[in-house]
Amino acid sequence: MTVPLSRRRALAGLALGVPALVLATACSASEASEASEASAGGPDVRLHTDWTARPDGSAPDLGDDGVPFRVVRDGAGSAPSVVAGALVPALPDRLSSSSIAQEMRARVRRIGASFTFGPGSAQGALTLAAWTAVPFVNAHCHLVLTPAQWLLGVVEEGTLRVVTQGTFRTPLPQGPTPSSVDVTVAGDTATVRLPDGGSTVARDPRFATTLGTVPCWGFYKTAPGGTDARLLRSWAG
Repeated sequence: MTVPLSRRRALAGLALGVPALVLATACSASEASEASEASAGGPDVRLHTDWTARPDGSAPDLGDDGVPFRVVRDGAGSAPSVVAGALVPALPDRLSSSSIAQEMRARVRRIGASFTFGPGSAQGALTLAAWTAVPFVNAHCHLVLTPAQWLLGVVEEGTLRVVTQGTFRTPLPQGPTPSSVDVTVAGDTATVRLPDGGSTVARDPRFATTLGTVPCWGFYKTAPGGTDARLLRSWAG
């Protein structure tokens, strides 16, 4: 499946809701829990920010790692800001998006986040991606999460090419309970530790053909009533 991204902010809504073509293997909930607990650490993590420790206010210029943030917006609304221990979007209740990105100056081999979803429909989403540059045109990894579904693919010349997707075994909580997700890419293999306790392994040569050096965490709303994600921790390596 391919999805043209001439209006990239519509990505999450366009991409989800089609039959799953999942090339996945499941791990036990205990294995996924252990992985999630350790997800923000390890020697392979180079970029990391604990948003729960940041004071309220505008999104900071630098992450905890000292690397600058780049804020990218599409559609009306303000830039993300820190509110009550989380980076939150200020999206209008219609088609819109905002993202924060960092330049790692090396291929992104891992990206993850701890987050919550607020009330609202699956027309709101959180995305994690490894882009080649800003503006966003090509990415060797692009993950979309809603409270009900997930989708993993690559982006080539502004077109999302879906590799695998699925529905969570149990919908993610929409409230204060945090969820975590972690993606690693090694050659043509991407492994996703999903926030519902599952794990997915997908193989596709396109994971290896693009050099994405810009990890990005994005907020999307594709229709009125969509949920807002809150970013608690972000990391990449």
